[in-house]
Amino acid sequence: MNKFIELWSGGTIKEGLNYQCIFYGGRIRAHLTADMEEGQQKKLFEILLTNRHVMMLMDSDKKSEDNGIDATKERIKTEIENNGSLCWLTAGRTIENYIPQAALNALFGMKFPRQLGQYDDYRDYLQELLPEDIGSYYKKKVIFAERIRRYLKKEDLEKIYDMNEKLPKVIDEIKKWNKIE
Repeated sequence: MNKFIELWSGGTIKEGLNYQCIFYGGRIRAHLTADMEEGQQKKLFEILLTNRHVMMLMDSDKKSEDNGIDATKERIKTEIENNGSLCWLTAGRTIENYIPQAALNALFGMKFPRQLGQYDDYRDYLQELLPEDIGSYYKKKVIFAERIRRYLKKEDLEKIYDMNEKLPKVIDEIKKWNKIE
């Protein structure tokens, strides 16, 4: 996400200065709420108490066009939007599905035969196309993100799913929070 923000803002918006990413994993989102009504959701962590400016990016985890979004994601999305904030549910299965073929070609020094599909599991995709020792190494999301980010280019990303719709909204929201014109 930081790389996407850097590319769409031309490097003018910086993590730690204008915004902060807080990562969560797996099912922890079931313990989060953006519903601030008195007496509501008292067993949940109220994310708006951390900062009233919040934006959430969640993987859709959809395996096909016909799959729905789970109830917890729908609840959080509704709560965040009801508070005037931005919630981005990925159009792809995960944020990794937004990785352009050109970036994979550059990272691995080879020509990938096809773009990672919208609902493909990126780990299965890499395992299928890379030698075993390399493919299993890149199953780790943090390692993969650290290595691929230098090969991400705005002109490649703009063509993928809803990137060119969502990132301008992200940038506008961060600018609004920071009173940047």
